[in-house]
Amino acid sequence: ASERECHGWRGEGKGWAAPILVYKNDTEARKGYNTRKRHEYREREDVLKAKVKLMADLIRNCKRCTAYTGAGISTASGINDYASGKNSK
Repeated sequence: ASERECHGWRGEGKGWAAPILVYKNDTEARKGYNTRKRHEYREREDVLKAKVKLMADLIRNCKRCTAYTGAGISTASGINDYASGKNSK
């Protein structure tokens, strides 16, 4: 994956390491869409800290902030996947 795919355009050129694959799943994430596989990744600790700092700086410097989150946030936290009816635990 490209640096932009791994870290977004604000992460380009920062020399951050690629995320670590923690779960490989070759099925499509959303069948019928231009999609990717269902693999799951985690950031290396130094990259995660840098991304949190970057996000905190963005939030501090904005006039209004809206966060769009979804199943990737909730299921990783142990909340059931209501769209598919599958238990995330």
